[in-house]
Amino acid sequence: MTQFRIDVKRLPEEIDEVLAHAAAGDEVLIERDGSVVGEFQPRPRPDLPKGSLAGFILARRKSPPIDDDFVKAVEEAVAAGNQPAEPSRWES
Repeated sequence: MTQFRIDVKRLPEEIDEVLAHAAAGDEVLIERDGSVVGEFQPRPRPDLPKGSLAGFILARRKSPPIDDDFVKAVEEAVAAGNQPAEPSRWES
């Protein structure tokens, strides 16, 4: 989910754009003098159960692309067998 910010004074002229952002799944923050005073959030989709694979796929499609450094870090962790670099010791 991305954020779209708009000043309250621009809201009347930009309401169609604000609603388009909300319909696309964006969180719309309404500001006055640089401070957030309200928000529009996307309406939950009743056809997608919370925690469902379909819901995850939809959310992933709306998310920004994954950073190359993150991908590299995940690949390194998988190659290392997902073991910590230095195993922790539990005090008894």
